[in-house]
Amino acid sequence: MIAEALGPVNNFLETAAVHLFPGRSLTLTQDLGIELSGSPYATLSKSARFRVGIAFQFALAKMAGARLLIIDEADILDPSNRANLVDFLMAVHGDFDTILVFATSDHAHASPVPEIQIWWLEEGQIARVGEKMAA
Repeated sequence: MIAEALGPVNNFLETAAVHLFPGRSLTLTQDLGIELSGSPYATLSKSARFRVGIAFQFALAKMAGARLLIIDEADILDPSNRANLVDFLMAVHGDFDTILVFATSDHAHASPVPEIQIWWLEEGQIARVGEKMAA
């Protein structure tokens, strides 16, 4: 079963890698090792391992037919990799009913992209960024 699933898993990983690792390939090997352009997972940076995790979450959600994708701790990414994450999510958002991305920040700005909503939680109150917080 695992051998049969390698092809579809690797196809989904490649879809994610195009955005999360431009110019590099991400694969699950026959012995179930994870490689990024030939580099073993254990040698990757924390940011790269995080993005590999996102790619696998996407692949598993697609294979399971899930309509929800949740990504936590996106604040680990630098601005360039955050932009790549947004590009990836915009490319695959039609595959999901809802995509939630969580990050910690001391500031937030409303999204210029209509499909993206930014919400802010402060002192137990949640509001869409750009709207006044309830008093």
